[in-house]
Amino acid sequence: MADLNQQGFEFAVIGGIAVGAYGRATGTTLLSGDLNLYTDPRTLRDILSWSRKRGIEVLKPPYVRGLDVALLRWDGKPFDVLSSSKGLPRPAEVIRNAREFSLAGTDLDVPVADPFDLLANKLAVNREKDQPHIAVLKHYIELEVEKAFTHETNGRRRIGPATRYLNVLGRSTLPPALAHRLMAVADHPACFRFLAGRIPDASFAPALVRRPTDPATQAVVADILVDRFPRAAG
Repeated sequence: MADLNQQGFEFAVIGGIAVGAYGRATGTTLLSGDLNLYTDPRTLRDILSWSRKRGIEVLKPPYVRGLDVALLRWDGKPFDVLSSSKGLPRPAEVIRNAREFSLAGTDLDVPVADPFDLLANKLAVNREKDQPHIAVLKHYIELEVEKAFTHETNGRRRIGPATRYLNVLGRSTLPPALAHRLMAVADHPACFRFLAGRIPDASFAPALVRRPTDPATQAVVADILVDRFPRAAG
């Protein structure tokens, strides 16, 4: 991977090794030998050309019309280079959103697809072996959502990760456990408005409407809840 970086190839790491990087950040060990690189079709072809010149074995080139993936073997270890994968945005977007992780024992920074893109990919594929990866990514993202709710500097940034998480999950309301945790830490008008529109059901409403200390925010929250749960209000 260091050689690929030195050549200036634009890519992001996806797959099990990428998920493992986020797992380690939260103290979770996830063993995976799956190394997958995500890039655009032109860079994929450039990597193949460079690999052949370096004597790297190309086990399976991408088809002209078909699966956009090449399988290579480097120092005895296979890895995939893909230009599309189910649930992932286009390569340029994934690469732009990638986060840098330091490779253990080196001074090399590796671009790893961000956890929201990885989760979208894992949920779309949704194999049995993906379930531990999905759990790791959800845990990491929910910690990030909670941190943004209390530490970001403006309202849009505070609710941004939570909004993106719901979009990836394909949900309009928060998972109940996360809703409880966010209600406990919310301290900004934008967060209270967000929660009023995203709590899972009416049972959350009485506690939520009491949380804002500002009367104006409390009134806004109450109005949203009445619109969402008119029977409970009645």
